[in-house]
Amino acid sequence: MTIALALGAFLLSAIPVILLCTGDPKRRRATGERHRAASPPRAMLVGAACVPGFACALLGDTAAFMLRLGGIALLGWAAAASFAAGTQDRAD
Repeated sequence: MTIALALGAFLLSAIPVILLCTGDPKRRRATGERHRAASPPRAMLVGAACVPGFACALLGDTAAFMLRLGGIALLGWAAAASFAAGTQDRAD
């Protein structure tokens, strides 16, 4: 049951994390896009990414909470690295 809960929480949190990464205002400014992202939708995405973790904690399943936390951290790192690789200027 713990793995299923952690996987479900991870999948529910992954969508807002990916959306936050694609709409990163600093990265868009670096690429020359001038469209400004509004703060309230980004804040709502952060809240939506945290809700499944809070649900795991409130259900008392600390193992599922920690698995989800580690998975989302890894996903966020990988998404930021992959999106950053696409925006770097290459001199070769």
